[in-house]
Amino acid sequence: MTYSIIILFLLLLPLSVLPVVKRIRRRRHANMLNKFNDLLIDHNLHLSGQECFCNRIFGIDGVGRKLLLLWRKKKRFQHTVIHLDEVKHCSLKKCYYEKMPETAGNLKSLQLVFTFKKNKSPVEIAFFKEREPAAGSLSDLESRAHQWEKVLTKMQTPFRQTA
Repeated sequence: MTYSIIILFLLLLPLSVLPVVKRIRRRRHANMLNKFNDLLIDHNLHLSGQECFCNRIFGIDGVGRKLLLLWRKKKRFQHTVIHLDEVKHCSLKKCYYEKMPETAGNLKSLQLVFTFKKNKSPVEIAFFKEREPAAGSLSDLESRAHQWEKVLTKMQTPFRQTA
């Protein structure tokens, strides 16, 4: 009798913890969105597109030609603003496990990498990391990353004045 109660308790315990974990994740994501909105106001940015992940958000101001990146590291928010006029190159980088074939199952990370015209260290925006929950399927993340690469590459060249 007591063993059945213990087994029942152990089976029901995860079900009681799951709603708490979901609530914590929603609250963290809401806090991150609030911080992101505050940074948009602080930097006078007007979004024309954004992408949200579990612990990072980035958004683009197409008219102002700036990219705002916000991420959480060790329970603290950090951010950077990338001026697209300073970007030399934007490319998609895929990292695979060593000594394994380059297939989707062996992918360690998928990220956009910005290199700059001046001596500034590159900035990476991760769309997928091996130890983080993915925001969608891997093929979906890859297509979204390719789309952002196309948009940002087009925006690298300055606007031309037409007469």
